[in-house]
Amino acid sequence: MGFILFYNHLKDDVIDLIKTLKEAGIENRMITGDSTFTAIKLAFKSGIIFADKRVIIFKGSTPNRAIILKIHH
Repeated sequence: MGFILFYNHLKDDVIDLIKTLKEAGIENRMITGDSTFTAIKLAFKSGIIFADKRVIIFKGSTPNRAIILKIHH
């Protein structure tokens, strides 16, 4: 039996960059091919989303397949 572990992490300057963009009044959006769980984790860690905020996730190529979540931490 064996297993492989992958770890997705942010580059060193991402958190500071997103903070700087927010301070400049620039809204951030994330587009990724990662799984929904991984995308939410990285967006939360980077400061793109916060606890108790609404998050809209588009799965597939059409907006009518959107999932709206409220993130709790």
